[in-house]
Amino acid sequence: MKIQKKQAIGENLLYVMVWTAIILVPVLNSQMMSEMHVNLENVLTAWRYIAPYLIIFLIHNAIIAPRYMLRRKYGKYLASNLALIISVFWLVQIYEDHLTDHLLKQNDPEALDAYRKASFSNLEMYWNVVLGFFMTGANTGIKLIYQSMRDEQQMEALKRQNLQAEMDYLKYQINPHFFMNTLNNIHALIDIDKEKAQQTVLELSKIMRYVLYEASLPSVPLEKEIHFLSNYIIIAIIIFPNPSFFKHKGMGLISLL
Repeated sequence: MKIQKKQAIGENLLYVMVWTAIILVPVLNSQMMSEMHVNLENVLTAWRYIAPYLIIFLIHNAIIAPRYMLRRKYGKYLASNLALIISVFWLVQIYEDHLTDHLLKQNDPEALDAYRKASFSNLEMYWNVVLGFFMTGANTGIKLIYQSMRDEQQMEALKRQNLQAEMDYLKYQINPHFFMNTLNNIHALIDIDKEKAQQTVLELSKIMRYVLYEASLPSVPLEKEIHFLSNYIIIAIIIFPNPSFFKHKGMGLISLL
């Protein structure tokens, strides 16, 4: 979940950076034209041209793409995306027609300037629709890339969880088996050699303490791992005193500790 949140933050930061750059273009353009002061009217006019695309992006990014495209409902996605783009620019067109009827018919330069300042588009309807589709397509592409990254990370996390589950299952099979065998050997040692039986119980308690409280931790110090092996070898030497392998290897390890 933390990885998904970080990716969502990264995706949103990317959008913020892109739109910030787009919004700043008119301001930077004024500086590049060597104007003494930024022409605020020209900047506001450019921002009005950008506004319909920003509205389309916000709705597409927050609602349409997550609800339809990322859920593989491609038909509904295309229909809703087309309806959104046409609706926004249809409203813009109605607004432009209203401005035309009230301002441009006056044949007055001031009216023409007022129209330019109040207009939200200087393109034909079909060009706005094409640009709108291009923008939403880019938005969809970015979302699909991030979705693919999230899917890969989830698969890796599932693989790690499955591997850990298999290891835990194997451990839970081995531990009771070893524990019961050791108890049976202790039962036999009680009548033969009580001191060895007591020592075996002590070493077995150390092993079980490690298994119950240490082995499940994400990381264990090497020293505790060595002590665990040492305790295991001591029990093996007590129960199987004859094989020279246990005596030689086990005592060598114990002498190191």
